Amino acid sequence: MINLTSDEKSILTHYMNDPTVLYPQRVRYFFFTCKEQVVGQYRIGIVKRLDQVLAVALLMKEEWHDSFKTVISKAVELNALHSADLETFLSHLIRCIPAKNDKPPARQFRRVGQSSIY
Repeated sequence: MINLTSDEKSILTHYMNDPTVLYPQRVRYFFFTCKEQVVGQYRIGIVKRLDQVLAVALLMKEEWHDSFKTVISKAVELNALHSADLETFLSHLIRCIPAKNDKPPARQFRRVGQSSIY
């Protein structure tokens, strides 16, 4: 199991602290980096659970940080994630909150009889 290199950590830090990066982009990159670090026989299950947490995070409807902490802590227990990476991700988790100007995704409406492909 290989943990994040110092270059990868600096890139993650830069991206998470960049004020021009909007909440959805920041959260997607955060989850992508986390999923890339998961290895081993439990990888598929852990990645699926992370995708479920990501879906909730992008909707900005409920608190998802506790669910994320639970999933990556379990990944460390199963030796699917390096413990040093756990600390890195937990330290950047605070940056994964919507800013005041970030709006939740717009609802998508369809007219009655309108196909899903326009």
